[in-house]
Amino acid sequence: MEEWARRSAQVARGNCLVRMPSLLHGLAGLADLRGAEKLCVDIIDQPEMVRKALSRLNGFWTAGYEIFWKTISSEGAELTETLPLWCQGRYGVLQCDFMVNINKDMFSDFMVGDLEKCTAFLDRSLFHLDGEEATHHLDELLALEDLDCIQFQQGGNWGNSTLPIMPFIPMIKKIQAAGKGVYISIRP
Repeated sequence: MEEWARRSAQVARGNCLVRMPSLLHGLAGLADLRGAEKLCVDIIDQPEMVRKALSRLNGFWTAGYEIFWKTISSEGAELTETLPLWCQGRYGVLQCDFMVNINKDMFSDFMVGDLEKCTAFLDRSLFHLDGEEATHHLDELLALEDLDCIQFQQGGNWGNSTLPIMPFIPMIKKIQAAGKGVYISIRP
């Protein structure tokens, strides 16, 4: 992957941006590795093991990001992420679709620390809030000091951007009032 990053950066330099590979962190990464159903049980039955796995996975996330960042930037290329955005420095889209499966206490216990570390590590960070089902954790996200922006995709069927945005205007204003940027995908 490091060699891929180097070659991509050499081709991209001055022509286009290099897209950072998806590096899942936190509960999103554990859900991909373990399976969402098993992770739901693990959080209840083995919370300490989940915390240890999160710590280890997040160390890999930071190290992986740093390798790609240094490799690509040393070749004089610029990075983008899963969303078509650009900024100088380390930029990352954080996400966790798994969070719809947990309550506020579990979110605070298993996600807040991870997100604090990730957002502090990045120069600019954006959280992908996927659907109305995930909005019950909005206050915890807004409390993250280093989180810069929230991407919201409306819809009861996971990111259906064809649904009207108007019902979510109060939530969008709340995000803005908290000093966060908002990224919304909608059709005209």
